[in-house]
Amino acid sequence: MKKTSLKKILTVNFVLTAMLPLVVIGVVMMTIMKSGMEKEIADKNFLIAKSLSGEVQKFLKQPLSVLEFAESGITGDSITSNAAIIPLLLEGLVSQFSYFSRVQILDSKGRVIYIAPFNKNYIGNDLSNHPYFQETLKSEKPYWSSTFISSQTGKPAVALGKQIKDGVIVGYLELDTLNAIIDKIKIGSSGYAAISDQDGTTIAHPVRKFVSERLNVKNLSVIRQGLAGKEGTFNYRFMETDKLGSVAIVPPAGWLVVVLQPSKEAFSSIKKISVLIWVGVTIAAIFALVAASLNLRKILTPLFQLSDNSKRIASGEYQIQQHKESYKEINELAASFAQMIRVIKSREEKLKESEKKYRNIFENTVEGIFQTTSEGYYISANPALAEIYGYESPDDLIDNLTDIERQLYVNPDSRKQFMNVLKKKDFIHNFETQIYCKDGSVKWTSKNIRAVRNEQDELICYEGSVIDISNRKQAEKALRESEEKLFRAKKMESLGLLAGGVAHDLNNVLSGIVSYPELILMQLPEDSQLRKPIATMQESGLRAAAIVQDLLTVARGVATAKEPLNLNDLVIDYLKSPEFKKLEQINPTVKVRIDLDTNLFNMDGSHVHIRKAVMNLVSNAAEAIKGGGNVTLSTVNRYIDRPLKGYGDVNIGEYAVLTVSDEGSGIAPDDLERIFEPFYTKKVMGRSGTGLGLAVVWNVVQDHKGYINVTTDENGTVFELYFPITRDKISGKDLSIPIKDYQGNGEMILVVDDVKSQREISCNMMDTLGYKTEAVSSGEEAVEYLKENSADLILLDMIMDPGINGRETYKRIKKIHHRQKAVILSGFAETDEVKKTQKSGAGRYLKKPVTLEKIGLAVKEELEKYT
Repeated sequence: MKKTSLKKILTVNFVLTAMLPLVVIGVVMMTIMKSGMEKEIADKNFLIAKSLSGEVQKFLKQPLSVLEFAESGITGDSITSNAAIIPLLLEGLVSQFSYFSRVQILDSKGRVIYIAPFNKNYIGNDLSNHPYFQETLKSEKPYWSSTFISSQTGKPAVALGKQIKDGVIVGYLELDTLNAIIDKIKIGSSGYAAISDQDGTTIAHPVRKFVSERLNVKNLSVIRQGLAGKEGTFNYRFMETDKLGSVAIVPPAGWLVVVLQPSKEAFSSIKKISVLIWVGVTIAAIFALVAASLNLRKILTPLFQLSDNSKRIASGEYQIQQHKESYKEINELAASFAQMIRVIKSREEKLKESEKKYRNIFENTVEGIFQTTSEGYYISANPALAEIYGYESPDDLIDNLTDIERQLYVNPDSRKQFMNVLKKKDFIHNFETQIYCKDGSVKWTSKNIRAVRNEQDELICYEGSVIDISNRKQAEKALRESEEKLFRAKKMESLGLLAGGVAHDLNNVLSGIVSYPELILMQLPEDSQLRKPIATMQESGLRAAAIVQDLLTVARGVATAKEPLNLNDLVIDYLKSPEFKKLEQINPTVKVRIDLDTNLFNMDGSHVHIRKAVMNLVSNAAEAIKGGGNVTLSTVNRYIDRPLKGYGDVNIGEYAVLTVSDEGSGIAPDDLERIFEPFYTKKVMGRSGTGLGLAVVWNVVQDHKGYINVTTDENGTVFELYFPITRDKISGKDLSIPIKDYQGNGEMILVVDDVKSQREISCNMMDTLGYKTEAVSSGEEAVEYLKENSADLILLDMIMDPGINGRETYKRIKKIHHRQKAVILSGFAETDEVKKTQKSGAGRYLKKPVTLEKIGLAVKEELEKYT
């Protein structure tokens, strides 16, 4: 059976497409017609604008003619020679021509010499700085000023200046006539005309409010065109509506007449014709489609079957519909499909096996595996890499990590460094660098990367692996720090043993040097020549004994029994001492200032040793200042919520802090690690110092279980001494308020704090004051506790890690007990979080550490509040 050729069928369809030129011609004709009609409408609106411009120009010529007439009526050698005639002339102008609100004459210096209506307050006013005076004299032509609101009528007005002999005549015109001119114009249902001055200020508008409020429209594109000296019709958009605006310039004032109309309304007739044309084209297209479909159905049916089979193949289904015999070309295509299926099926089975092996390795390895472009975009990543970088999945990583250099690398130069190596060698091994995770945290990673190229040696991508080495780096850092601390401790211990041994031997030697001179002096006559050298020997022996005492302090274990004392008392005591007076004499240009916390907590300590530490620090600070400056001693209570990293680590706790700061040149970085070593000194030999001053300070602080933090730069050095506080009172000092005034009556207090020691301190203080206490270590625990129990008051910490903070804790508790009372405790300053918590109902804020009196008064005050 002879089958119809597909070629013949397609030929028939090509003939049908001959109608397409007709459609194209119709579209072109419609476009030309639309363009012509749009131009005609634009020209019509522009003609209206020009016509209005002519009317406005005619209006402006009248006052100019009047002023020219007035000029001809002023005769004589000068304007002052017509003093009798000019006032009558001006009054006549104002009364006869209603558009003049005022007419005045200025002399050559710009002073008012005549005015109508007459007002003596204006005579002599200096108006030389007004543009209409300056520009009229300069150009010798009439000058139209910018519009303004008349102080007499409150309506828009303009000043017209005309040069006359020896001066300028100025007429002030009311512009109400302009509104009458534009009100005559009606353009469609919503079009209108308006006038603006040369600055873009509206002076005539159908909405009079715009005129009285002097609406400035210079930002409208059509107005900008006119202000730039361009006339015509322009399309623009205003308040999300397309507009058609025609603008004409009014000489000589430079005003703009605009005719405005919504584009939709202006071109509504074009739209109607366009609809009719498109309806005709659509009907023609429908007829063409019907004819084509009848002819193509015979072709499309078998092709659709082949298309459906290809979709099945693409989805992995190889059992396809049996092909029905059709045209010769389609039968050959169907046979090719069948052969293609057999080849694809075989290759797919091999590929699946290979992919399974690779996928298992890619998905389950602990190393991060990736591919990136040379520009820094990830092509692929495995789950391990997403986990290392802190992303939820590989897709999350690929979608969000779009700029590797900026988003990933802590030091962008490190990527540039290994990219330079890759470009030279095409591989890099064990490259260690720090990266940012998605949450902003930092990790150390080790990378192996290689370049992947095609057969033409063109770069395709980079692929490699990543290992998280943060734990190893932290361990290495901790080991180094531990070794450094151990070395420092061993060094200080060895030097201490040496100092102790030397001190022991020197004490034996000094016994005779200190004791015998005193006995000899008791037996020598007052006039003996030996008294002075022996007294000098005695003084030297006593100084040597003081150095021995410092050596014993360095050797440790020699501090006297400790008792409650206050750093403020020690500072005041030292500043009254002979040692300090001598220091002032040696350093007259150094001023010592104090800033002492009057509520400073006590500490357990040795008065003698801590006073010695204060003296050494002040002495060193004074000697560090060259040419004058300040040494400041300050004290403060400080609660350390998290370990403080500085010169040395300061652990969590409550401290009384003594700070000694100077305005010297600072300590060199190389010296900073050694400043507390015995006998290490940078002082000038022969002036002062044994090299034991800071060693004594170090050992005193260590003996008191305290900490030292040192910060220094070119502007000076700050020593901070942290001493653990005690709530024991100094003997002889009583509480300012009797304890009975703020004792409790068995009320239930819930203590919420994430630090165990702080919970114990707060509970002990509340127990002492007669309250019952319970304690929890987090905000979540507090909420759960109060779901089943109640508390008269909460002592609430603001910063708790991990978990919710104090404000969120109080917010959740208020949902359970909406009148819950609370007192806020925090080691930090009064933050916004504290203020927000207080606004929601919490009571006073107390900064840690707190005294028994302070916390007792705050709790008592809050419990007695009316709720």
